[in-house]
Order: sequence, then structure tokens, then C-alpha cells
Amino acid sequence: MKRDFYVGYLPFPVGLKPLFRLLIPVTLLIALGTVYLIAEKTPAAGSGTWALDTTTVTGTIVMDPYPMLITDDRQDNPILLVQLGKMSAHDIVAPYAGQSVELTGFMIERGPWQMLEIESSESVQASTADKLTLPTASEPIAVSLQGEIVDSKCMLGVMKPGAGKVHRDCAELCIMGGMPPMLLVKNADGDKAAYLLVDENGKAVGTQLLPFIAVPVRLSGSAFRLGKMPVIQVQSKDVQALAGEVLAAFGPSIGLAGTSSFCRIVS
Repeated sequence: MKRDFYVGYLPFPVGLKPLFRLLIPVTLLIALGTVYLIAEKTPAAGSGTWALDTTTVTGTIVMDPYPMLITDDRQDNPILLVQLGKMSAHDIVAPYAGQSVELTGFMIERGPWQMLEIESSESVQASTADKLTLPTASEPIAVSLQGEIVDSKCMLGVMKPGAGKVHRDCAELCIMGGMPPMLLVKNADGDKAAYLLVDENGKAVGTQLLPFIAVPVRLSGSAFRLGKMPVIQVQSKDVQALAGEVLAAFGPSIGLAGTSSFCRIVS
């Protein structure tokens, strides 16, 4: 008995057409169902946003520990400044250190954190507004926390997810480019928060934490606040990757977020 057999360069066998009319839509339905189930089981990527339209903000430039803009309505919680792409805004705004400016860029937000992404020196204009000062730092306290070190730009809304192994290569490039690193932590109830990381002198931490990016770690250092902004001073020798039962209890990553409290400022 002759059986129909499909060969790519020959006309499609008439006897196979009914089978394929059924097989193709069934296969598509199975594929769509699989995608839906995966999406349902994937935690939300969080509430971070990255504005598509530019905004102009007036304030005073400060350079330490990272380029930031102090504004009237956020004097106790400065806006972090970065450049388009995976680069620090340092070279663009350094000539205006301590001066009042108007900055035009794309706003990145998550919870109470704000970051402005600027494109070039043309994004900065001198302003006659009153100069503002960086909030006073609180007294530091010793802390030892488990969490995950990430780059702030992606975590605050540019990438979803902005944490975990899948994001590690991107996070490393951002940190190498000068993006401020953050430590994400969670408490026993699963609430999550973020701390800006600086070196032992309160300056930009640079690349010393690269071996620990996007992996669960235990970090010891001195925590303090710049106004409301939570900061931790840390040295690379005081960071250890989790292993064994501790890693198993923590999980492979800090996880993704379902609410805006992911990067809330903790008391």
C-alpha cells in the first residue's frame, strides 16, 4: 500500500492535507497555552518605569558619592543622574558641580527612588535658581545583610527583570560604566528594599564589587542616610557569596517584585 510522504521540493501530498489542517492549529494552541502558563507562573517584574518623553528638572548638582541633582521638592532624597546607555553622567555634569542647573532627560522611577537619564552636555543648562545643599548624613551603624547587588539604572525601571543571573552580564557592564550599585534586601515577610552602595570613604564604589554582582551575598558595612536616602559603606573584603544551605534558604536571586515597595526607603 502506497503511503503519502512529504518531501519539501515536491508537491504537498493530497492525503496529508486533512492531517495538517488539524495539526497546525492544535500545535499553535499548545504553544499559546504554554506561553500563557509560563507567564502566569513568572513573578511580576515590578513597578519601575522609564519615561518615553523628556522632562526638565531644576536643581543643584552634587558629585559625591555619585552624580545627583538636589531639587526643592526632593532636597532630602536627591535624583540620581546617569547618561544614556551604560555610562555614568559624571563627565557631563562635573563642570556644573555645586551649581544650579536645568537638566533635561528621561525620568526613571521605582517607589521613592528617582533617576534622570541625560543624553549629552546639551541636556544641561545653567540656572539662576537658589543653590541647594546635600542632606546631612546620619550617624552610621554596623549592619550585616543578605541580598543581591544590582545596578541601579536597570533595577529602577530600565530592564525587567533587573536582577538575577539572567541580568548579570548587563549589570556588570552598567557597573563598569559607572552606574551606582545597589544592595537589594528582603525581610522575613518578603518585603524588599534598596540601599545605595559606596566605598569605605563614602565615595563611588567603582568596580570592586564586580565579582558579586547579581548573585546572593552577605554584605557587612556601615549604614547611614543622606536625608532619606539609605546608603551602605562597604569594602569588597566584607562581601561573601552565599553557599550551601544558606544559599538554598535564600534562593537563586532576590526575586522579582510585584509592588512599588520593592525599592521603598526603609526606616
